Amino acid sequence: MKTEIRKATVEDVQTILGFMKSFYEYDGLNYDKEKSEATLHEFIKSKAGSLFVTESSGKPVGYFCLAYGYSLELHGKDCFLDEIFIIPEYRKQGIGAEVMKFIEDYLKKENFKSIHLIVFEKNILAQQFYIKKGFRTRDAVFMTKSLSG
Repeated sequence: MKTEIRKATVEDVQTILGFMKSFYEYDGLNYDKEKSEATLHEFIKSKAGSLFVTESSGKPVGYFCLAYGYSLELHGKDCFLDEIFIIPEYRKQGIGAEVMKFIEDYLKKENFKSIHLIVFEKNILAQQFYIKKGFRTRDAVFMTKSLSG
């Protein structure tokens, strides 16, 4: 099985929406197809980050979204791994490890200083995976306030 990673285009939106629906259902998040579709189109056109499709032997099997920022505390460009998803039947085959290596190599090449992500407390397998990949918790609490109502 050969894993390929490429930047997403507007032609990938419907495929990614299907992945998002599965991902959101798994994590118990609210999925709104119309809002998600509009957001994907806006994000692909923006310079706020990059959206990628993961393929195995030419078949789309997942996606991930990198949102870019800057941190004075961390001394430069930082990245938030906003979403990462691989369809269940392709998990535990090393694809996730390949994706994480790609992300790190890509960000280092672009001179990013750090990468952040959020894992729900109930998702122990994902936490264990990220710990193996070198992620650590910080003595801080991630907080969010919605500005869209």
